[in-house]
Amino acid sequence: MRSIYFNTLITHGGVFHADDVFATAFLFLARETDRSVCGYFSKAISDAVIRHIDNGEMHILHSLDEMSKTFGETTYDVVRLNKITPEENVFDSGDSQYIIYDIGGGLFDHHSADKEYRDEEKTRPYAAFGKVFREFYPLLLTNSEYHKFDGEFVSTLDATDNGGGSNMMSAAIKAMNPDWTTSTNRSSADKAFIDAVKVAIQILSGYFVQMSGKRQAYDFCKSQYLQNVDGNRMLEDKQVLILDKYAPYSEFMFAYGLKAVIYPSLRGGFNLSIPIHPITSEEPYLLREDLRGKKPDEIKEITGIETVTFIHPTGFLAAVDDLMDAIRLVDFVVEVPEESESLVS
Repeated sequence: MRSIYFNTLITHGGVFHADDVFATAFLFLARETDRSVCGYFSKAISDAVIRHIDNGEMHILHSLDEMSKTFGETTYDVVRLNKITPEENVFDSGDSQYIIYDIGGGLFDHHSADKEYRDEEKTRPYAAFGKVFREFYPLLLTNSEYHKFDGEFVSTLDATDNGGGSNMMSAAIKAMNPDWTTSTNRSSADKAFIDAVKVAIQILSGYFVQMSGKRQAYDFCKSQYLQNVDGNRMLEDKQVLILDKYAPYSEFMFAYGLKAVIYPSLRGGFNLSIPIHPITSEEPYLLREDLRGKKPDEIKEITGIETVTFIHPTGFLAAVDDLMDAIRLVDFVVEVPEESESLVS
């Protein structure tokens, strides 16, 4: 079982930024979970982390002075206080109980002249958050989830911390620092840092829950598909997925090359829906153009299907009262010609 061990995090004091705030939040979340890369993240993890912080069970040293008092002068040049096992890519229970980042000149610092970049063109520099995230992501995410989240979220915060423009998330975290007109004492600054970390924990948790949910949805859709097509050649030939409840289906359906999904509607009856590509947001299949936006009687006359009550004008969704009628409607799902962009606009 993969896990990470530390009692105390050490980062810089003074004005905080999204870099050190999100690195702290991520390390706390990584410590709390004992799930393998195939496990599922839940909001209960972030709730437990915040509870531990409020109860004083997780500690942050927030200045070079405190670092010196704890470890002595020699630790300023520490490369890393924690050993790492290459096989597991995580700490083990025999390692030091401290992690230093965004300070100290070690593996998780980014202030040396020999800056590390994500790309050969040196346009996407690492900051502490990116370095910490790169090291410990296997505790929470898959490889593909890591690359996607690093590209869309982490690298943006890292770039701003390295002086590369601005973004609203970094600006919002920075705005949580105490204002000079209200308070400049150390305790108020430390409290503001912890408050910012709690916000970052909730933000990261939201993303990780969504990613984990997609992973669970893929497994759920796969099990439903295999269960329904087992011995049912019709469903296999029609390339349709039938779910007994809604779940995010796009990634599974594109992996299996399916045309449409049918699931119970909260309004009653069933929805027949066309998958949107999870990356390009395009729809390779749509309901026939002559059915879109028509009245129920017109749809019935064209298709001969009794219980269709609605087809969206864009052709990506239909509402049907009867499950078998929804399955029949799949025959009217057509592949979008590559040269025609008007059908997916």
